[in-house]
Amino acid sequence: MKLLAAVLPLALLSAIAPARSSEQNQVDPNQPCQAVRSNPVTYDVDFSVVVTPPYKTKVLKVWLPLPQSDFGQEVTETGLSTFPMKVEPGLETEKVFGNKFAFFEFYDAQGRNRSATSSA
Repeated sequence: MKLLAAVLPLALLSAIAPARSSEQNQVDPNQPCQAVRSNPVTYDVDFSVVVTPPYKTKVLKVWLPLPQSDFGQEVTETGLSTFPMKVEPGLETEKVFGNKFAFFEFYDAQGRNRSATSSA
């Protein structure tokens, strides 16, 4: 009887514990970022976009997202280039989340490939 009295509370606790831990592991989209930088590594990244505009395109508009530094990463040495024509990008920040992007306008594109590259 004493064994049953000792085992029964343990069995009840083990049944309750998974329910509580699943509640704690639920994702909360309002929770702030908790990334921590540890054991840093360095990567050289080239993000390229190649676009073939439709025939008789007068203005080709391209938006290119730009990487940003945050709690989990540090982004340095960002450069932007275009090919075959040189186009200076407009740099903007969207208002809702603060994401940065480059905006290119290729005039008289006429069905030729255009590329934009971000180097970080």
